[in-house]
Amino acid sequence: MTPKFIDLYKNALETSSLNCEQDLKWRNVIIYEQDHIHELYTIGDNSLPHLVLLHGYGGTSLTFIKTLKHLKNHFQIHALDSFGVGLSSRGNWR
Repeated sequence: MTPKFIDLYKNALETSSLNCEQDLKWRNVIIYEQDHIHELYTIGDNSLPHLVLLHGYGGTSLTFIKTLKHLKNHFQIHALDSFGVGLSSRGNWR
């Protein structure tokens, strides 16, 4: 992850009172060769129902930071950056 995006995460997490090490993780889910979807997800009880959050146009997974702290005790949350948005790959479009 580039330093610019690490700073975005740090700034967003400061406003949410979530702890990056204890509450959240992120990963890139490979969909084809170099292409990936970026996922921000909560660490928690795997027995909780899974909730997938998809942002609208112009948003990213960071859109949900302030609501994650309220939902993480009830769901295991997966916030995805749409393909070509946020930290997901842009693809090689022709």
